[in-house]
Amino acid sequence: MPISQPSTAAARMIQTRDTCVDPKTQSSFDLGTVDRTITVVLGVVVAATTTVEHFLSSGQRWRHFRGSVELMKSEGWLYLQLAGPYGSYSTLEAAFPDFVVRVETLMRHEVREYVSTIIAEQRPAPKSPSIDDQVRVTQ
Repeated sequence: MPISQPSTAAARMIQTRDTCVDPKTQSSFDLGTVDRTITVVLGVVVAATTTVEHFLSSGQRWRHFRGSVELMKSEGWLYLQLAGPYGSYSTLEAAFPDFVVRVETLMRHEVREYVSTIIAEQRPAPKSPSIDDQVRVTQ
């Protein structure tokens, strides 16, 4: 049974072990070298992005803000449906002052949590006084 010729240039490449040869140009290149180069480049990119993410703590910030957004979104849906704490109100206008108070409380809590956890973790540890500083203080 005859083998049909491939139609694309990439398909016409004849692969022999680790080398590809283009039958038209008879040029070849080493697939092992290409694979290793791609692997090294991707490894460097992943390492660099992981370092930047760790340095900027963007993942931790994102999780913090995402949690806050979800709480506020949930509060908004409860208000719009007049459900949960808003179930006793007959109209949105009547429930609005309570909604504002609850959202402001959520925002205050979010800011307090952000300052106490995320900002505190980004600050460098306080420098302990050196022996020279302690000697100057006692003199």
